[in-house]
Amino acid sequence: MSITLKRILAALLALLAVSVVLHLLWAGPQFLLEYPQSALKTLLYTFRLPRTAAALLCGLSLPVSGLLLQLLFRNPMAGPYVLGISSGASVMVALVMMGSTVWFSLKPSSVLIIPAALTGSLMVMGLMLFLSHRIKNPVVVLLCGVLISQFLGAAEGLLAVFAQAQELQNFWFWNLGFIPVLDHYQLLGYALVVIMCLIGVVWQHAKIQSLLLGPLYAQSMGVHLTQIRLIIMLSASLLTALTTAFCGPIAFIGMSLPILSRIWFKTSHMGYQIIFVALLGSILMLHMDLLSQQLLKPRALPINIISSCFGIPIVLWAIIKEKNFMA
Repeated sequence: MSITLKRILAALLALLAVSVVLHLLWAGPQFLLEYPQSALKTLLYTFRLPRTAAALLCGLSLPVSGLLLQLLFRNPMAGPYVLGISSGASVMVALVMMGSTVWFSLKPSSVLIIPAALTGSLMVMGLMLFLSHRIKNPVVVLLCGVLISQFLGAAEGLLAVFAQAQELQNFWFWNLGFIPVLDHYQLLGYALVVIMCLIGVVWQHAKIQSLLLGPLYAQSMGVHLTQIRLIIMLSASLLTALTTAFCGPIAFIGMSLPILSRIWFKTSHMGYQIIFVALLGSILMLHMDLLSQQLLKPRALPINIISSCFGIPIVLWAIIKEKNFMA
């Protein structure tokens, strides 16, 4: 690792540590140390730490997923939200949360949300992978993802028409995006999947990077194309599905942060790109959740409002100013 990359990594780790402390202190109705001493420990371990951990995992998952998708589809505008993968997870969660009164007599259960989100994201990912093989133009593939996303949004609207008021309110809140306070079992499962996916893609970074130069070059380097594409597909789908299930479909972070990371850090090494975008995403998500809690205090803003205000200008700036930000 060069001295420059070491300094970037050290700076990101230091900024992450500061961001975690700020989030623990201020991400709530009031400053943490203003609470009575007797309630401080319970508040910290029951609410603040799980929320901070969830923000870290969410901020890590979406940008890494977006980076993998941009490599898989060889399109810098790809991302879990744009390609419809988040929408696939979202429509299956909508079916669980709002469809019980329409299609079947079972009551919605939070136990079903995670497998439903995973099923939806894998289905859309598989469809997009099939389309990318049949359609060679990356712009057309991107357009197909947008169309699929719109179609799935219409399906959500149809479910909403027949849903009960409480179901619709619950889904609407979930759909706006938020950082949840997870229990210890949910947090442990979420963290294990995210860490395993991150270790897997960093371990395979050389094979993943070879895809940038085309499938023929990757095969000449001894890369098993089906295997590495499956690793990327499953990792991106797992990261997107779990994050969408727990936090709702959060827009633009998965697409904009890999672009911003390439522009700022200017490294073509895939292992470093994955680590840098994961750290950057975690830092940003902590601050976005902090803003959502503090801007209109005591009301909390949905994360999607803040992420869109952040992500859209970055994408527009990248398109206008940078011609080679895929490199």
